[in-house]
Amino acid sequence: MVVLKSFFLIILILSIFKNSLAQHITKCDSTTTFTVANQVSTVNWPETGNRNTFCTYIFKAPHNHFFKASISYNLAGTAPACSNNQYVAVSIDNMPNWEGYTRLCGTVPKTSPQVFQSIANELKIGIASNDFTKYVNITIESLPVHQGNCDCSWNPKTRIINGVDAGKNEFIAHVGFKAKVGSFDQSFCGGTIITPHHAITAAHCIVNIHKTYGMANVIMRAGSQNITAPLASDTVYAEEYKLIEAVHHEKYNNPQNANDIGIVKTSTYIRFTRGVGPACLPFSYKGYQVPNNTPLTAVGFGSTEFALDAAYDTNSWILKKVVLYSNSSLAKDCTSEVICTIGPKTGYTRGDSCTRDSGGPVYAYMKNRYFDFGVISRGIDCGGVNSYSYNMYIVSYFDWINTKTSNAFLCNLS
Repeated sequence: MVVLKSFFLIILILSIFKNSLAQHITKCDSTTTFTVANQVSTVNWPETGNRNTFCTYIFKAPHNHFFKASISYNLAGTAPACSNNQYVAVSIDNMPNWEGYTRLCGTVPKTSPQVFQSIANELKIGIASNDFTKYVNITIESLPVHQGNCDCSWNPKTRIINGVDAGKNEFIAHVGFKAKVGSFDQSFCGGTIITPHHAITAAHCIVNIHKTYGMANVIMRAGSQNITAPLASDTVYAEEYKLIEAVHHEKYNNPQNANDIGIVKTSTYIRFTRGVGPACLPFSYKGYQVPNNTPLTAVGFGSTEFALDAAYDTNSWILKKVVLYSNSSLAKDCTSEVICTIGPKTGYTRGDSCTRDSGGPVYAYMKNRYFDFGVISRGIDCGGVNSYSYNMYIVSYFDWINTKTSNAFLCNLS
């Protein structure tokens, strides 16, 4: 009996030890899917590759996880001018065609490997070599994203009326909504990504979405620079998503547009890349009122001039941005739930948000990030000399947002 117990104890210990070991990848060109945090995989070349080949290793983890890759290598050349026959390629967001990858060569010892972190839950690494006397050693670990180390509004790059073109993917959280109307697509509102499944928009954009368009006919495009361009002709990061849910604030009041805020949910998760990701939300500003004359940035695909007749509406299909300034004295309904904004005057016009910008973000730029403070709701005179705009103050709606996203992970960047 003692011998039998000892035998099972040894088996148990070996089982635990085996499960704690890193998964060693031995196949060239493979996709490894991680299921939990702190899983580890290793790639050792040339054991895992063949002479004169390029091996691709793709790693995927659950939502709200990221990868840490520790890479050591001994290859010919000096980065970035590496030989086409010997290098390591790292794509921190697994983009097609290796868009924006980093090329490594030379020597980095195993005692002090070079470390990369993925933008979100996908990572891609490629190895090319024609010399089996060289080596590449890689350790990949999946790690959970916590409130304290989350990332948002990353990679900001250096018309709304009197605005200028936004840099490509400067605003990674911005989305545009389109609906199939007869034989053409109609762009009708904007929004802001806040989770891998949710985007904030204006209530008036979605309150009649079933009746007006039909949910099945509505598309949300992320990563876009030109909302009317074919998807293949838009930015490399542009992707489209179907919606399965659209909810607006229970106390939304039309036509006054009180509580003009809503949330949509996508049918599949929104893939975060260099050009697509969540906005920073200003949780630390709860109870804080934006001072007058604070510079804010409104973003959208909306009209560049006011027009009552849509046939004469000069529309900006290119994503635009404009600097506006907060001003609570513009009207009596500039309340604690509404940020009123006014643009600088240029001749007989002012910078402003306008038709079809509704639902899009109004950002404050802080800590080298864009924090989403407002949802574009409505305006007066749309760019005229007396124009100003109303924007829902997101800080006043944090509890509602948490409830409507089923307590999904919301980035609280400290």
